Amino acid sequence: MMNVNDLLKTKHLKAYDLQGKEPVVTIARVASLPLGQTQSPKWVLYFVGKAKYLILNVTMIRAIAAFAGDETDRWANVMVQLYTTTAKDPQTKQQVPVIRIKAPVHRPVAVRRDA
Repeated sequence: MMNVNDLLKTKHLKAYDLQGKEPVVTIARVASLPLGQTQSPKWVLYFVGKAKYLILNVTMIRAIAAFAGDETDRWANVMVQLYTTTAKDPQTKQQVPVIRIKAPVHRPVAVRRDA
């Protein structure tokens, strides 16, 4: 059995691509690309070692700026954590799965104590 999302390959990340995981990725660069039928410019993130880019919206830009600063030229090599949630689609008014960004959760490393 195949999921319809496997048939509809895209060059950009979709919530389905994360498969419920919350990967930590490193930003390679920020760019503006002409996208959609109107070819209007959209801001996107490219990640180190990843083929797909992430289309940014205002929510994601503000989330990154909160921990990486306002200068997008300095976002390269910043680590971000991706996760999925839902948001209302402005056209259909339906809740749809989306990707969001947060600062990586740093887990303390276990320290071995010899007795």
